[in-house]
Amino acid sequence: MYSLNATQAALLCLLRDGTRNGHQLHAAANERFGAFLTVHRSHMYRELGNLAAEGLIWPAGKGEGIRFSRDYTITTTGTKCLRAWLRGDGTEFDYGSFRSPTMLRLVHAGALTSTQRQMLVAGAQERYGAEEAAAKAAVKTARGYAKAVAQFELDVARAALQALNRIPA
Repeated sequence: MYSLNATQAALLCLLRDGTRNGHQLHAAANERFGAFLTVHRSHMYRELGNLAAEGLIWPAGKGEGIRFSRDYTITTTGTKCLRAWLRGDGTEFDYGSFRSPTMLRLVHAGALTSTQRQMLVAGAQERYGAEEAAAKAAVKTARGYAKAVAQFELDVARAALQALNRIPA
């Protein structure tokens, strides 16, 4: 059986809910997966092509129109493959799930001027502060697995803010 990566699994999860076009998939991925899985358009379309080539999804209007106007539907094989991925034993560790471009920039902040570093930190604090507030609200209303995911997002935002607050002025 085809071995899915996290982005492919995320796209199949969204398509399990029904047929969507590229624009809808991208919006739904950002809404549902938030802080723990970033799905960029270019990567999404590459993975949609890979999934179609493996017979895991069916792109309507193949070869016609622009990418985001095509509808994508999960196939029976795609559903089976997704179920196998979901049943995974949890022993694999996907380092890509914990990437942070902000932290990468901070590692190399020595190449920036003092003013640029201050702007980078201030912008990151604002963004992670907003993510923390959104995650707090989600934790209050979510239930079950969704609550656990919301708590994870809250923990990530808080950890990022703690790291940013440790940077000397």
